[in-house]
Amino acid sequence: MKPFRYFFASCLLWVSSLADAEIYHGPASVAARSRSDWSRFLDQATFGPRSVEIDAWAMRDLAAWIAGQGLIEPTLFPFLPIYPSSTAQGCPGTGTDYSNCVRDNYSMYPLQVQFFKNALGAEDQLRQRVAYALSQVLVVSGVKIRQPSSMVPYLNLLVQGALGNFRDLLESITLNPAMGQYLDMVNSDPATSNGVVKPNENYAREVLQLFSVGINRLNPDGSLARDAAGLPIPNYTQETIEAFARAFTGWTYASLTGAKPLRHNPQNFQSPMEVYRVNGKDQNHDHSAKHLLDYPGAISRDLPPNQDAQLDMKGALDNIFNHPNVGPFIGKQLIQHLVPVTRVLPTCSGLRPYSTTMDKAFGAIFLQQLPRSFWTRRLEISPHGISVNTVNRFFLSRPCFVRFMPVLTGYSIQEPRPWVRMSFAPLPFFQTILTNTRYRGPNFRGLNLALPHPQH
Repeated sequence: MKPFRYFFASCLLWVSSLADAEIYHGPASVAARSRSDWSRFLDQATFGPRSVEIDAWAMRDLAAWIAGQGLIEPTLFPFLPIYPSSTAQGCPGTGTDYSNCVRDNYSMYPLQVQFFKNALGAEDQLRQRVAYALSQVLVVSGVKIRQPSSMVPYLNLLVQGALGNFRDLLESITLNPAMGQYLDMVNSDPATSNGVVKPNENYAREVLQLFSVGINRLNPDGSLARDAAGLPIPNYTQETIEAFARAFTGWTYASLTGAKPLRHNPQNFQSPMEVYRVNGKDQNHDHSAKHLLDYPGAISRDLPPNQDAQLDMKGALDNIFNHPNVGPFIGKQLIQHLVPVTRVLPTCSGLRPYSTTMDKAFGAIFLQQLPRSFWTRRLEISPHGISVNTVNRFFLSRPCFVRFMPVLTGYSIQEPRPWVRMSFAPLPFFQTILTNTRYRGPNFRGLNLALPHPQH
């Protein structure tokens, strides 16, 4: 399979008016054949359509809409001030002043508020929706990284890369200091001769297991590949993880302005990690040869000895990116996060026709511009309107807050805090669901995003 580029929209837009498993590559217009087609299209490509957008369905072209979304300036998370590591030092007040200071500067609260503002009001809806899906795959933790200012660059990488190239995004995420802190790639040292120090394997393991290829080999349709004995075929071994861990050594936080570079620089979450160098040569990298993922036509299967840390990192990511598992593994997860079809969960039996086309699309759209390449799939719709099964599918196959986002956009609500004080009948139910502890704290993957609690 060729390296795939600009592929994220390939798993987004499944429109009932289009042919089954059609891949669209060109600028020809694609019109919704009904109001319900257009509404469902917007429901899957945004955080929920507004009535004025739905009413304009007869004048809208799907391809033109996608192309237009790609041209909209990304709506980013704003810069937040950096506070001391100690809350006692950063928030010297007492009472409400102290608790508000801690909430605003030592928790994910301001990012949660900004997320809802973007989801409800930003014009680049397609980008925002894909960025959220990516945050559920390329995960960092708001528990380990306490300051919201430290998380802003990571979130903006997802927004900026949501309609771009997965290889580029993978490298940006690899060098992001929030990811480096969360999965311990930052300040990972080469092994010492006495074996006391060893390269940290955490990021090496997670980038393979969760962010790219998965544990076992997959067929192009996303189903599990098996050997002659009927057993799963592992994609890598412990030795492979150790080789990647060695390839990722030598990186530290970016040097602060005017500071002398150190082997382990002080924390800096605002700039990508850098290689520790003296006179231009890396000084904290494992320079041994490394044998990486082995697959037919493997790129950078073997990294030569005495290679620079940056070249080793790029070679390792090229090796991962070109693995045939990346298409079905990442594609399946994006489909599950972006398309409300219960039959793809919890098994992949219903996903196979989608994933097969997805895998082909990854190669077919290589070097294509994103808005001109997306994958569509016919969805069933009741001839008598919305059926009970349709409602169940909507409510059971989405993250909790995404289920109710169209309700908020339908009311044209732009701010997250005012709406929790609105006095319409379903409000207590929404509050209970959206502030449920299951969706808060460490149990919520990715951003730990939860609706700001009503008393705030």
